[in-house]
This record gives sequence, structure tokens and C-alpha cells, in this order.
Amino acid sequence: MTDAAVALTPYSSLVEGVRSSGRADIPGDWLQGRTTYGGLSAALCVEAAQHELESLPPLRSAMFTFVGPAGGEASFTTDILRRGKSVTVVNVDMHSQGGLATRATLCFGAARASKLDVTSIAKPTVSAPTDSVTLPSRAGPGFSQHFDRRIAGGSTPLAGGGDPELLWWIRHRDERAGAKAASLLALGDVLPPAAAVLYSDWAPISSMTWMVEFPEVEATPQDGFWLCQSRAEVTAAGYSAQAMTLWGEGDRPILIGRQTVAVFG
Repeated sequence: MTDAAVALTPYSSLVEGVRSSGRADIPGDWLQGRTTYGGLSAALCVEAAQHELESLPPLRSAMFTFVGPAGGEASFTTDILRRGKSVTVVNVDMHSQGGLATRATLCFGAARASKLDVTSIAKPTVSAPTDSVTLPSRAGPGFSQHFDRRIAGGSTPLAGGGDPELLWWIRHRDERAGAKAASLLALGDVLPPAAAVLYSDWAPISSMTWMVEFPEVEATPQDGFWLCQSRAEVTAAGYSAQAMTLWGEGDRPILIGRQTVAVFG
């Protein structure tokens, strides 16, 4: 990994703070505009749940609502909504800047024997990470410096029209980030909203909700990278509904998401 000119706070350092104290001090290099990067907020909510509650099964699905701005000191309140034989449902509230910043509903579920094993989401054919265009580390919001991003195909932001689909190879610059669910959440929202393809000039864009599913518990990157696809399916009345998918090695998706984004301009 390169680009160490600026001292950054590694993702793993923030995770260790949550695991040891249930709190985090989020620095400016993790901001997206005036608030914390949404993928980090989501990841820290999951880490907070796993810090507070022992013996949770794997994370299967999560719903995040980005309520208000977050930055600086963040605290987490965790409540078990239901603990069943296979599934545990947990609510996590992230508080920052004097108010509720993110609300997470997390569903952890143990594996069950099943005759059903079907995948109908096809992995796109793209260029390999080594053959893809590397984006400068400082291109984009401040949090982007924490990730290595390469354009694998699709369209580009600010194209002024065309197919609103982004296809990027991405990975943490922090080699200690790992490949668990929380770490993948921190990756899964790295791409700008796909509706940005429709813009000719930058305008404010803000995530409102993010629904995520984890069909695969164990995941391995492809040549060290994860392939992320984001596609705007409907954009109207100041909002965009987009589908997001993350792949590692092999053809089965490891993260499937839907996001509602407020678009301005």
C-alpha cells in the first residue's frame, strides 16, 4: 500500500476503541462532507453489538437509518429485541454531536440445513484489478483516502448521462481490517451513489437508509480486492433507489444491498 504522506486514523484503530470501551472518537479523515462516512458508521454499529453481546451467530442482514450528522466522539446503545433459537435481533443506536446519528437493526442467524442453494445474481465481467484504472487516494471525499479504488468498468461519475452503473475494485488500505461483516460494510458504501453518473457537476448527495444482506459468511477477496457494483434503478423527486452488490473470489455475492439516497440539484 502507498500514500502514507498524511497521518490517517486506521479503520482497525477505531474498531479497537469500540471493542475495548464501546465508544469511538471519529477524526476528520473519516468524514464525508459534514458527517461520518456512512459505511464506517454502519461498521461501528455492528462492532458495538458484538462488543456488548457474546456468542452472536453470523450477521445475516442489517438495516441502517442515517438520522443525523456524526463526528468526533460517538457512543453506542445496544438492545436485544429478540433472542430466538437461531436468530438474534439487535438494535444499536449511535449517538454523536448531541443526538442520534445512526440507528441499526441487526439480524444475526445461525446456519440451518437446507435443500435450497440458488444464486441468481450474476457477477459482471470486468477487467482485473491489475488492469483497472487506479483512482488517486485524495480523489473524492476525505474518507476515500482509507481505500484503494480502481475502476473496473461501468460508467463514471459526472458523465452527464448514460447508464447509471458503477463497477469498482476496492480494498482497505489498512491491512488489519480483515474480511468480517463489519469490515465489508465499511467497504460496501465506498462508491459514490450511482446517480452521480447522471450529473454534469457535483451536487449534494446523502444516504438515508441502507438495507444489507450477507448470503455468504466466509469471504475471500480476489487478488486482494473486492468487486463492488452500484446501480441507480429509479431516480426521481429528489431521491434515488439503488442496488449494491459486493463480490470476492468466485461468482457468489457476499453482500447485497439497497439504498435510498437523497439527491439535490
